[in-house]
Amino acid sequence: MSEPLILTLDECVRLNERLTKAVANKMSADLLDIIDALSVSEVKGKLKNISESNLGRTVGKLCKFSDADVSAAATVLKKKWQERVDASKKSTATAAATPPVKVEPHAAAPKVEAAPKTEPLAPSPPSTAECAAASSSEAANASSTMGNGPVPLSSSSSFSVQWRPTKKTGDPVRDQVRTKLHECFEAGRELNEKFLREQSTDTAQMAEDVENHMVETFGGSNCKEYKARFRSLVFNLSDKKNPDFIRGVLTGQLFVKELATMEVREMAGEEVKKQRQLHAEQAKMALMDEKTYKLYAGKNTEDGILKCPRCKSMKTEYIEVQTRSADEPTTKKCTCNACDYRWKFC
Repeated sequence: MSEPLILTLDECVRLNERLTKAVANKMSADLLDIIDALSVSEVKGKLKNISESNLGRTVGKLCKFSDADVSAAATVLKKKWQERVDASKKSTATAAATPPVKVEPHAAAPKVEAAPKTEPLAPSPPSTAECAAASSSEAANASSTMGNGPVPLSSSSSFSVQWRPTKKTGDPVRDQVRTKLHECFEAGRELNEKFLREQSTDTAQMAEDVENHMVETFGGSNCKEYKARFRSLVFNLSDKKNPDFIRGVLTGQLFVKELATMEVREMAGEEVKKQRQLHAEQAKMALMDEKTYKLYAGKNTEDGILKCPRCKSMKTEYIEVQTRSADEPTTKKCTCNACDYRWKFC
């Protein structure tokens, strides 16, 4: 029998991280130990901590875990917490329905010429409605995590759309692709919650849209292009060195439909794009001659022996060309590197 836990906010965050890590590594024994400890722990007054730490949502996901024992234990725990939420909501509604106590006015005192000394009045106690409103916040936060139906969320809620699995197509390859893409989008949404704020993000619908456009683009799930596109998307969406790509998809900077057709080089991060641009620049400069490279790089050219007749600059060069018979002097073709003026003389 596991020992009960004190479900503070820090403890709930730590337990949520342990559950997430155990799910990723498929450690069923660790999952059962954590669920057993949560089952014997007192949750009265701790529902808000469970909601803010995402612990309730993680336990809800475990109801569909591949291990039957883990799934059954998580279902029992979720039902127990849901009963606690319903009981809290019911008590809150009962308190709110109680009419406030009316205070009868006192009989008027006889008029006295001398004004009596008055003592400061004590502050009036809070009304029943105010107490009910204060106690309802805990139940509202917890019920948004474990409710069966869609619940409107407040600005302090840590997620905006209830998690759901992707729709089945009957094709095992397509279903597996949808599930993997859904996991990538869900992991990216959890890492970029501060950028999403109150924006609604249905990661299951995003995975379905991407997979449908991949089928339309490549003509089915059996072709090599479909599988190659799937591998490229999973790699780039899960790449921790390229957080800008998944963030751009979730925040709407990149359209989901474009993922099926966009170039793979466009999925790369900013560092990779800068490195590619640098390599292209170096390759271009390697093909230049000395004069072109100096002009392209902005380096100063040495002064020549001729002066430009247009800008009077000494940054000039010339070559000698034999344009006439051998006994005639050569023709000097001159170029100004400052203003690109060209002239010739014999």
